[in-house]
Amino acid sequence: PHPFLLFETEIGEIREREREREKRQGVAFEKVMDTSLELAQLRQDLLLLEHVLQLEKERRIQAERQAEAEKQVCLQLQLLLTREKKLRKAAGMLAPSPRARH
Repeated sequence: PHPFLLFETEIGEIREREREREKRQGVAFEKVMDTSLELAQLRQDLLLLEHVLQLEKERRIQAERQAEAEKQVCLQLQLLLTREKKLRKAAGMLAPSPRARH
């Protein structure tokens, strides 16, 4: 073969290897970019989940406070009902019996 043709073949092979290397680098760069985007999305999701978790925690605390307040109201109501019964009983003892009026 002619030396010039060998030189052309060698240049072609070098160019082909260069194109393959650039292609691999391009693929690697795309993978890095995809990974970076995924990480950014995961960070965003994590922040959102942390926010939702905080809201849920606050809601649970609020529900516990409300349940405690309702429990206190029930206790107060029971005390009032007990007091009312005692007062009615005492008033019944003080009132003249219906038979005594006739």
